[in-house]
Amino acid sequence: LGVEDERPLNEPDSRHDGIELKRIAFGSCSKQWLPQLVWPTVTALRPQLWLWTGDAVYVDGENHRGSNGGFVQAAAKLEHAYRRQLDRTDYQEFLQNLQSSGAVIEGVFDDHDFGLNDAGKELEIRNQSQALFLDFLGVIDPQRRHRQ
Repeated sequence: LGVEDERPLNEPDSRHDGIELKRIAFGSCSKQWLPQLVWPTVTALRPQLWLWTGDAVYVDGENHRGSNGGFVQAAAKLEHAYRRQLDRTDYQEFLQNLQSSGAVIEGVFDDHDFGLNDAGKELEIRNQSQALFLDFLGVIDPQRRHRQ
C-alpha cells in the first residue's frame, strides 16, 4: 500500500458521489473484432453503472515465453485492442449515453485484460496492462485505484 496519499483507502471514488444505484448492467468477454449487438439493448436499460466483469478485450496471437519463463505480451497489441473497442461506433454511442446521464463505468481486471489467457502476476507487463485497462475505463486517478 502506498503512503504518499493521506486519504483513507475506504474513501469513495469521486466519480460515484451522489449516485444512488438502482440500475446496474454488466458484461464480459468482449471480442472487439466481432459484431456487438448488445449495446443498444444495454443503453435502453439506462444503467447507472456499467461493470466490465472481466475480459473487456482479447489479444490473440503474439504471446510467447520470455527468457525467464514469464509471459511476454506486446503492450502495443493490448493498447490496440482497447482502442479498437473504444473506436466502435456502437460502443461510442453507448459511452455517450452513459456519460450524458452521469453513469459510471467500472471493471474487474481479469486474465485477458492482462493481455493473455490465464495470465496473472507472472506477466512481465502486468503493471502496464493494468494502466491500459484503467485508461480504458476512464479512471481519473489511477494511482489511488492501484492502492485499492
